[in-house]
Amino acid sequence: MKALITGIEGFVGRHLARHLLSEGCEVWGTSERSRLADDWPADVKVGTHRCDVTNASDVETVMSLVQPDEIYHLAGVSHVPASWEEPEHTLRVNLLGTLHVLDAARAFAPKARVLVVSTGDVYGSAGADSAPDEDSLTQPASPYA
Repeated sequence: MKALITGIEGFVGRHLARHLLSEGCEVWGTSERSRLADDWPADVKVGTHRCDVTNASDVETVMSLVQPDEIYHLAGVSHVPASWEEPEHTLRVNLLGTLHVLDAARAFAPKARVLVVSTGDVYGSAGADSAPDEDSLTQPASPYA
């Protein structure tokens, strides 16, 4: 299995990469950070590509090169205060970036399974009272949500 993790440099991406490697997967990742994989431990062998998910061409290039079997879309703005400071950037990364990942997957890895990671914050304060399910209404309270 070949896995692609967008946002591999984030907290969850690093842990997911280690898990997938332990399961025998070939792991590739994307990040827009210039220090991509510079500080990864030597025993963690992942392939990396610089990629801005808001740029469809970047995402298509990575998807066509990797042609993954599994895609874990973790790239996004995940800091609520930052989402208020730059709401347009947050929406561009979180929504447009997801669209680009899904479009590129359809074009270059049509059989890949895709997991798009989100947040319980999409349910607003309603999510605090009970566990939301597929029928729950969304009530985002921030650009992040």
